[in-house]
Amino acid sequence: MTNASSSASLFRLMQLVSPALPVGGFAYSQGLESAVELGVVNTQPHAHEWIEGVLTHNVARIDLPIAALAHRACVAEDIDRIERINVHALALRETRELHAESQQMARSLLRLLSDMGEVIPPTLDPFATDWAVAFAVASTRWNVNESDCLQGLVWTWLENQVAAAIKLVPLGQTQGQIMLFEISAELDELIQTARQMTLKDTGASTPMLAHMSALHETQYSRLFRS
Repeated sequence: MTNASSSASLFRLMQLVSPALPVGGFAYSQGLESAVELGVVNTQPHAHEWIEGVLTHNVARIDLPIAALAHRACVAEDIDRIERINVHALALRETRELHAESQQMARSLLRLLSDMGEVIPPTLDPFATDWAVAFAVASTRWNVNESDCLQGLVWTWLENQVAAAIKLVPLGQTQGQIMLFEISAELDELIQTARQMTLKDTGASTPMLAHMSALHETQYSRLFRS
């Protein structure tokens, strides 16, 4: 890969993880808002524990391996496998809110790709695509390799969650940066493990996340979208 092409893929990765990407990622808290409302999370250590727990037991077992598998299927142009991975991924979203969030963000990203002239796998319904799959599709279309794709996906999730915690707990900006620094030290190991997983290995049991997300669907006062 030439320096020019390497720089181009890096810029596309930066575009995918930018807060300016019009997918609405920062509009969601993934149950964190309910956890704060009920007093489950009300300090910086609690927020750290919550975010780290969801990362380790949910994102690292669903989003990361799904994105890796979808990326490989896109590179191989195996459209049937892309759809099988997508259907499986959507089935792993435990609540209506998490399901809707994943589909809305994916729909926005696929629409952006289409508007920019990129070809979307024909088996993917823009209204029924999982976020991790859509992120993998965008990565392959923009020549972002598998490892960088996973790094970008998990980084944007982590940054979104820390930003939500800063608003909700609330936390100071410095506390948020400390959390980003400390939790991100675990990302490389989680990514490497996710890349070894098969589709049958994916899945998570995170009952507290599911419970808080379900409660958030009807929470009266909210900053974040349901």
